[in-house]
Amino acid sequence: AREAAPDIEANRTAYEILRWAMEPGDCLAFCGMVYHGHPGNSSKANPLRVLAARYTGDDARYAIKAEGADPDLKEAGLAHGACFGGDWFPQVWPRA
Repeated sequence: AREAAPDIEANRTAYEILRWAMEPGDCLAFCGMVYHGHPGNSSKANPLRVLAARYTGDDARYAIKAEGADPDLKEAGLAHGACFGGDWFPQVWPRA
């Protein structure tokens, strides 16, 4: 079982918190196991638009954690322990 995320907001000085100024068209790539977040965007004139792409190995399996699934992929037909694939998770770089 994975440990619960630490309460970073309660003790921000204990963590190395990095941030970057982002402009439209910029791209930020990082490992999905990195704690990450954004304070949000309340602008009605300039709504935040995000594209998230997750890449896995062909042996990766969907796991529903005790606290729930993030994201919930029932609509994609995935059950706990199922391999990724199909229309929702196409293979982009097949093994030779």
